[in-house]
Amino acid sequence: MTVGVESYAQSRAWTTFLQALRGPYGTFLFGDPDWTGPLGNLGAGELGTVVVNGGGQTGHTLAVAGLTTSTAAVLKAGDLLQLGDQASAQLYVATQDADSDASGQATLDIWPRLRGSPRDGDNIVLALPKGLWRLRPGYQVGWDSDSAKTVQPISIDAVEAL
Repeated sequence: MTVGVESYAQSRAWTTFLQALRGPYGTFLFGDPDWTGPLGNLGAGELGTVVVNGGGQTGHTLAVAGLTTSTAAVLKAGDLLQLGDQASAQLYVATQDADSDASGQATLDIWPRLRGSPRDGDNIVLALPKGLWRLRPGYQVGWDSDSAKTVQPISIDAVEAL
């Protein structure tokens, strides 16, 4: 992942944050910095109402409820979603468009596969979804600037904290 920085002070804040993680030992929540929201045809106010529909789910599909009823492409391929929060946050991507039925339910094809079985009714985060990450072992925190303190984007080599 790459983080854009606009000032020397921002680059110092980022590098200090990364150094405070102490290599692969610390974790942090992070999402797509360019994310503007789901691409699908969600209704107004729907971002906080989508939930897991049925416990015990595994694999590459996730049944959900709380969507606008009978809507084509209510979520689109490429939409990001988050299960869990804080130390349990897991980030997924929809791999195909999903249509909702007359009850506002849909089955999402997701990647990667579910890492555990979510509980029935667990909230699904669609607004600013994030995952839990850690720096890849051996990653060296650094930055590049010139005498005018013009900074370059900071590249972060991280893996999901599973």
